[in-house]
Amino acid sequence: MRSRKQLVSRNGWLHPLLCWLFAGATIIIPGAASAAAHSCAQTVVDKLRQLNVPAGRVGRVVFDEITEGGRSGQRVAGYNAWVELTQCRGSVVLKLSLDCEIEDAYTKDACAVPGLKSY
Repeated sequence: MRSRKQLVSRNGWLHPLLCWLFAGATIIIPGAASAAAHSCAQTVVDKLRQLNVPAGRVGRVVFDEITEGGRSGQRVAGYNAWVELTQCRGSVVLKLSLDCEIEDAYTKDACAVPGLKSY
């Protein structure tokens, strides 16, 4: 089972530029009264800067957990950060370890970012 936490929403939760400015600070959980910080948010922001993705191109960022294990019990093994871009139909996907190290980075669907492989 995957849980999703939303860092930025196009529907007025938090403007993408504010995410750059307060990078590691806020994850908005839709419908929740409070916000919590995701431990890997700063890593995602740093990678997007390295790829020269302007803040204005970021529609929203969604983190989901990568889990391992079966019926005996599941554990979180890492995270995926799905970065939806405004100028295309697709996402930048960053696969992160529990320590927020980037294990893989690529684009999905109809998005292309120089320096990333695309699927």
